[in-house]
Amino acid sequence: AVGTDSYEPAEGEFGYGLDNVVTLPQFRDFADHQEGPLEYNGKPVKNVVFVYCVGSRQKKSEACPEPNEYCSRYCCNAGTHMALCLEDRPGDLNQYHLYRDIRTYGHNEMIYQEARTRGAVFMKYPDAEAPTVANVGGELIVKTKDQLMGGEEVEIPADLVVLVTGMVPKENETLMNLLKLPVSKDGFLNELHIKLRPVETVIDGVFLAGAAQSPKTMAESVGAS
Repeated sequence: AVGTDSYEPAEGEFGYGLDNVVTLPQFRDFADHQEGPLEYNGKPVKNVVFVYCVGSRQKKSEACPEPNEYCSRYCCNAGTHMALCLEDRPGDLNQYHLYRDIRTYGHNEMIYQEARTRGAVFMKYPDAEAPTVANVGGELIVKTKDQLMGGEEVEIPADLVVLVTGMVPKENETLMNLLKLPVSKDGFLNELHIKLRPVETVIDGVFLAGAAQSPKTMAESVGAS
């Protein structure tokens, strides 16, 4: 049960490293400790832009020689849940969610539907043309092409950009050297047989639990263990 780590974007990836560009875990950390209208670095936040699939479903390139090609699955649930949390806050706040595909499966689909109904704007960007984030004259500008509007390019001024990061395999060199467990092409620990022996490993008495095996929600981790 080694768990996972949250993907750490590279410098410049979707504007990471610029002021007011944070990951979703970082955003949750300070937003959950605030009451009243949202503020960041002492300034009120009016426009928040969420960029999904950061660290998941990546393409191999010179800047990303070892891409994470898998879908982390839980990220869409986390992002849409945060949308409802923001809608519950007082103050006039606009939020935009830029996504490849929304995968809020099961009962989580209702969270997505409620977030849209209550005012969160969801915009689907092309798989081959991810949004760009840049500082223009001291202001964050997010550019994206909205497939739901026929591919029209949209510029969104943002007070805060939140990168919805996925799960990556937990690094545990000591354990891996001790047990010599096989890993999948995505870097997670491999089960003996995906259907017949889904939590067993090649070593008798050693079993897999939770997200050590693949990206999972808390409920899925408990259910599969």
